[in-house]
Amino acid sequence: MDLLKWFREGDFSGVFIDSRKPLEGGLFICIRGEKFDGNSFALMALESGAKAALVERHYYEDNPSIFEDKPIALVEDGEKALLSLAASYRNWLDPKVISIVGSGGKTNTKNMFAKICQRAFNTHATKGNLNNHIGLPLTLLNTPQETEVLVLEMGVSRPGAMKTLASVARPDIVLLTNIGTSHIEHFHTVENIFQEKMQANAYYEEDHVLIVNGFDPLLQKMPEQPYKVIKTRPQELTVLDTDQGVFHFEYGGLRVQLQVPGAFQMHNALLCVEAARVMGIDDQTIVEGLESYQGEAQRFMVSHKGGITVVDDVYNSSPDSISGALETLLMLSGDRYIAVLGDVLELGEFAEEVHRKIGRLAQIDKLDHLFTIGDFASFISQGHPEGEHFRDIRSLIHRLNTILKKGDVLLVKASRGMELERVLRGLEIADD
Repeated sequence: MDLLKWFREGDFSGVFIDSRKPLEGGLFICIRGEKFDGNSFALMALESGAKAALVERHYYEDNPSIFEDKPIALVEDGEKALLSLAASYRNWLDPKVISIVGSGGKTNTKNMFAKICQRAFNTHATKGNLNNHIGLPLTLLNTPQETEVLVLEMGVSRPGAMKTLASVARPDIVLLTNIGTSHIEHFHTVENIFQEKMQANAYYEEDHVLIVNGFDPLLQKMPEQPYKVIKTRPQELTVLDTDQGVFHFEYGGLRVQLQVPGAFQMHNALLCVEAARVMGIDDQTIVEGLESYQGEAQRFMVSHKGGITVVDDVYNSSPDSISGALETLLMLSGDRYIAVLGDVLELGEFAEEVHRKIGRLAQIDKLDHLFTIGDFASFISQGHPEGEHFRDIRSLIHRLNTILKKGDVLLVKASRGMELERVLRGLEIADD
């Protein structure tokens, strides 16, 4: 069976794998996970409006009667079929593919770059953070046929995963944001993390381009590659002004007034400048795109309530992103600076060492109060004169509500698994 031909002729409204979120007229692909077998939800998906389903052969052969007269196609393995179909569809569409990889900053960079491309091309981009071996092919299969530029976020947590993503995406341009210690539990060394990120370039063509963050110490030493490598150039960056952590800068003849705080956002912007110029986008369009970017929810999102500045940065965390978040926090106007930091996850045997290093950051010493929660975050706060560690979220919330007052600037940050949005929901801050 020619799966791509079947898919194209199916005229589906989209592709989905979660039967709880049925897509009317869409294609449901059955994926077996650790907790659920998508095959067992195929009938529900069809009854909820799916136009057809890809069902694994072994499940069909065990349950042929339930699929009688149902619009299904049989595959040996749902996940492999998802990846294979997405790769075939990408090649048939043949858009310009730009992939964003790195230990941090991928979503901001991806959406920032998409803002530029949307002004010059018919552009489609990864929604949210659908960036792994399931999310990336779903993004591809939901790409409209008229798309000229496809901006993909590519995230991995295990060795070997990036090459799989690259085999599907086949990027023309790769933007590498940084190299940090995210997921070091599985990679063991920063060098291994670097090598994994570089697998995004495994399927390069003659005109392939890699654009890297020239501010990252490891990437500054990027060895020569068999394709073009462009490094952003710190020596060409001039900061013209900063206001509340938001940078107005000049780079490569462009003047840009960002709308989002953080030096890390400026570094993301420089990657976008270089990539856009490779694509032939004019300078005015580049500036307009960068200046229209308003940031992402739960990623250093600043709000003001009851005279208190609250920074919601609970989506994810790493040593580098904590350093950048604290640096930016201290640039905001306020009387007292308070941070709530939770565990950085997926560090394995390095957890205690990494959390101790975070506790020695210069920015930590400048905080008026430091509260931590989790199994290892106590190593961050134990040396701070106003450091307190909590084992349960309720006690932490109660303590915060006891001390917070007008003029305070509060940062809440941890790895996604810590769910520190619960802290934000528990804050008792009166409206202005």
